[in-house]
Amino acid sequence: MQFITTVTQKGQITLPIAFRRQLDIIPYSKVILELTANNKAIQIKATKDILDLAGSFVPRANQNKSALQARESMEKNYQRA
Repeated sequence: MQFITTVTQKGQITLPIAFRRQLDIIPYSKVILELTANNKAIQIKATKDILDLAGSFVPRANQNKSALQARESMEKNYQRA
């Protein structure tokens, strides 16, 4: 599938609806723009924002720690690589 689009004065382009549907890109979605290895083309990849992950992880069982205790534990045991 191939389309021609125009770059506006502000450097913006419109992604054709067929591409947006195929990649499930809705308004305010995040995309990754990447130059190809030979710097001759741009790849556009759909991606998720960190906020899109909200609610998709289940917390571990309650360890009977307050938020302050959990933070202190994390700071005590965290090691930088």
